[in-house]
Amino acid sequence: MDETILRTGEQDTAQLLSRLGSLPPAERLVAEAVLAKPIESMRGSIGELATRSSTSPATVIRLARRLGYSGFADWKIALAEQAGRSSQFGHVTVPTGAPTESAVHYTLAADSESLRTAGHFIDNVAFSAAVEQITLASEIMFIGAGTSGALAQLAAYRFSALGIRAHAISDTLHQHLAAANIGSRSVVIAISHTGSTKTTIRAATTAQERGAVVVGIVSSAKSPLAETANLVLVTAGDQGPEQDVFANRVVHLSLLGALHTAAGIALGTPEEGTKAAKIIATYQY
Repeated sequence: MDETILRTGEQDTAQLLSRLGSLPPAERLVAEAVLAKPIESMRGSIGELATRSSTSPATVIRLARRLGYSGFADWKIALAEQAGRSSQFGHVTVPTGAPTESAVHYTLAADSESLRTAGHFIDNVAFSAAVEQITLASEIMFIGAGTSGALAQLAAYRFSALGIRAHAISDTLHQHLAAANIGSRSVVIAISHTGSTKTTIRAATTAQERGAVVVGIVSSAKSPLAETANLVLVTAGDQGPEQDVFANRVVHLSLLGALHTAAGIALGTPEEGTKAAKIIATYQY
């Protein structure tokens, strides 16, 4: 049987790529990268797509030809046409007419690609330094606004279970007031996807003035928070409108989980952590 997937006038690239299960492993990586970020793939070079998918330019070309295109340039034109038709910015693009349940696959593919990409951007030295500061801190304050504020609340709960004095404040004025009274041996972990949230930056700057160390978790290195923080953990390299809101939060949540894991290993099981575990156990059947 001919392995080439023939195009028809009614099939766009995303619909063709929905046949991921029939692709060789390397080509599937390329397909997932394109599904996760079609506009970035359309704008970038073949080398950039190969790097982002951890494959090679030859693999990208093989997939393009398998899909019925003459090469990557021809495929990019189709991607551009698809992007022009799509108005689904802010969440994962699902092909018109695709089954409702296919949103699960496309969303998980986008999350997977975002996590894979984040691994290339996070500074290992900054990460290790952040963990060291966390283990030495007298207290940790997590700050963020909107969905980042929700992540801050979850992180504070998880770090408290390690026996660390950790808290998160959702009200922005309360955040600022708390930052103005924070101790010099404290750490503030500021979470912001854009890195441009004024209330978060204001609280972070105020905490710095008190001598606290600020760890910034952002998706863009070119942002005010990245420039303000003492230690910066960048999880992505672009800020295009096609980025999925949920995927970015998944990456930030995973990074917070990594900090939690590393801090737990460094601290061992202190008396406070054991006490926290016993308290949590009383709420379970």
